[in-house]
Amino acid sequence: DAIASLLELTGPAVLMPHSAGGPQAVGAALENPDLVTGFVLVEPTGPPTESAFPTLAGKFMLGVYGDYIDSRRQSGRKAGVEAAAALFSQNGGAAEVISMPDGYGVNGNTHLMMQDNNSEFILALMTDWLDSDISYCE
Repeated sequence: DAIASLLELTGPAVLMPHSAGGPQAVGAALENPDLVTGFVLVEPTGPPTESAFPTLAGKFMLGVYGDYIDSRRQSGRKAGVEAAAALFSQNGGAAEVISMPDGYGVNGNTHLMMQDNNSEFILALMTDWLDSDISYCE
């Protein structure tokens, strides 16, 4: 309810949940699809699944992952975000999953990337992606 209340005040927005915040963001989007333009999911639990479509059709999603996914036993979560990205793309939206080690050769990022030494670099990746797909944000 708190996310929905905030969205009613701010108007349409991109939701950026981290970790366990994923299900709350997805739930808010499903209840208020006109107020959510897309997602930036930072190593989330509970990404959108097939049942979220067609409600989320035409929206966008960026997934962002740091390092140590296998050793932290997060490969299943990442696979869920990759599956969600495919669903967004199949339903008229834009989607991508960024893996710092695989896509950029950057190793060492933790689950709390926003606190890592290269957090400005990661933020730039996210904002550059959003800027490149701005038509989905309008």
